[in-house]
Amino acid sequence: MIDKMILFSAFFSFIIILFIESDFVEAVQDNKLQNEGNLENTIEISCNCIAFRLDDIQDYWLDDIQIELIRIFYEREIPLTLGVLGKNFGNDEKLILEINNMVLQNSLFEIANHGWEHEDFTKLSADDQKKLLKKTNEKLQSFFGISPEIFIPPFNNFDDETIQSMKAVNMTYLSSSIVKGDKPPFPLKNSNFYRFPETATLGEYSFDLDRFVGVKKEKVIEDIEKSIDNYGFAVITMHPQEFSMIKDGKNVNELNIDQITELKELLDEIQEYNIKFVTLDKINQNSKENSIPQWIKNNAEWWAAGKIDDQTFIQSLQYLVKQGILIIPQN
Repeated sequence: MIDKMILFSAFFSFIIILFIESDFVEAVQDNKLQNEGNLENTIEISCNCIAFRLDDIQDYWLDDIQIELIRIFYEREIPLTLGVLGKNFGNDEKLILEINNMVLQNSLFEIANHGWEHEDFTKLSADDQKKLLKKTNEKLQSFFGISPEIFIPPFNNFDDETIQSMKAVNMTYLSSSIVKGDKPPFPLKNSNFYRFPETATLGEYSFDLDRFVGVKKEKVIEDIEKSIDNYGFAVITMHPQEFSMIKDGKNVNELNIDQITELKELLDEIQEYNIKFVTLDKINQNSKENSIPQWIKNNAEWWAAGKIDDQTFIQSLQYLVKQGILIIPQN
C-alpha cells in the first residue's frame, strides 16, 4: 500500500502537470518510449460536459411550468435543448411569446424534434417515421427558422429504421436513453451521426403512483459523475410534469416549489465544478483528447473542494502511479 502522505506530496507535482499541459504531453510521450504499454490507458476523448434536455414542449399543457423551467436556465445562462412536439405546438400565444423572448434570441438554447404527437416510432414503418420527422421539422422551421438536427424519440424508443429515417432527412443527433437500451460505445468524434442518450433524469416514473416523481439532486449528481467517467458526457432529462403539483391524482398547472428549488440548487452546485454546460448538438464539438483521464481531473478538483473523501482521491493517485504518469520520488 502506498503511504498516504507520500501520495499527497506527489499530488502537488500532479497539479503542476495539469496546468502545464504541453509539458505534460511531452512527459507522457517520453514515458511511452520507456514503457510502451502504459500510455494507451491514459488517453481518452471526453467532452466533460452536461446537456440538459426538456421534453414534451407543447401548447396549453402545464405552460406555466414549461415557462418557469426555461426561465431558470435563461437567467443562469445555462444551455438547454427543448424537445418540441410538432402537432401540439404553435397556438399557445403565452408559451410562444415566452419562447420568442428567451429562446429565439439566445444561442444557448436549441430546438429538437420530439415527434409529431408523441407516437412510438418503433411501431411505425420506415416510411412513416421519415414522413413524421420531416413533417415536424417543417412545422418547427416555420416557427423557429431552423430545421432541427436533433431527434428525441417519444418514450425514448427507436430502432434501426429510425436512424435510417433520420439520416434521410439530414438529422444528425439522436437522444434516447441508456435505460431504454441505447448501448455504448457513443463516439464523440469523427462520425456523421451521433447518439447522446439520457444518462440521468430529474424525474422517474412510478408505476405504483402512476406518475413521475422527482429525483433528489444528490442522486442526479452521482449519475452525472458516473456518466462523465464512463462516456465523457452526461445528458439529463426533464419533463414539465415532474415540477407540477398533483391534485386529484392529476398534474395541474401549478409549480411544485420543492422540485423547482431542487433544480435550482442542482444547477448552482454543478456550476461549482469544472464541467461545461452544452446543448446536445455541441457535445461532439466540445470533445477533445485528454492525456489524463477526465475522471481523475474531476476527482482532484472535488477532493480539493472537500466534495470527495481522502480514500477516493488516494485511489485516483494510485491509478496514476500504476500507469506511470505520476512518479513518486524515492527520497
